[in-house]
Amino acid sequence: MKEIEVISEEKKMATVTPMDLIARAQASDASIEKMEQLFALQLRWEENEAKKAYHQAVADFKAETIIITKDKKVGYTNKDGSFTGYTHATIGNIIQSIIPIMSKYGLSHSWDVNQSGQEITVTCRLTHSMGHSTQVTMSAGKDDSGKKNLIQQVSSTVTYLERYTLLAITGLAAQDQDDDGKAAGKAEPEIELITESQVMDILGLINEVKANEAGLCTYFKVANVASIPKDKIGEVVAMLEKKRGK
Repeated sequence: MKEIEVISEEKKMATVTPMDLIARAQASDASIEKMEQLFALQLRWEENEAKKAYHQAVADFKAETIIITKDKKVGYTNKDGSFTGYTHATIGNIIQSIIPIMSKYGLSHSWDVNQSGQEITVTCRLTHSMGHSTQVTMSAGKDDSGKKNLIQQVSSTVTYLERYTLLAITGLAAQDQDDDGKAAGKAEPEIELITESQVMDILGLINEVKANEAGLCTYFKVANVASIPKDKIGEVVAMLEKKRGK
């Protein structure tokens, strides 16, 4: 019986929190310095608990079966007369696919948008209900493909960056769906583009070496990074790595 009582007491001691210590200190009329130390300890403890809860929630979220289909087709003729066509998941489709599951584990997202000159920067923040958060930031120039006006150019880039930062912070990627255009026998020539994973890798490399994304896209004659042809990926990476060397 005594042994059981000892074990029970050890368990109680193992679960003592800073708030328990604060309560005991208050009861014993501890000094202000002692109370300040305990409150600082409580804050660190809460931050650590929030961080652990966040990582557990993200792990549970990723354990779910989440399917994001590419629901929009985009195509346009380049200045050299070639045609670029690809499909992507719209931001609305991504949100509808993942938000209910994120909420299930106490996760939510938000975006911060900033524009400096020609560069637009979007930061996506993933936050847990206990307060801990992480963020991903990506930047790009205005999307001047097609016949967009200035507001549409900015809006297109913001949407583009919101889509990829949300996918990056959640570690997800869109799943290819059947190409209805090919099934219908359309004669439009199509260029195989880099994957979403490669898009995020290149955007990360651009930020890392502080390259000019707009200049890179102009050099390769594409509207944005997602439009880079697959056979150009090696050349793009080599160019960015060369800038790192400088």
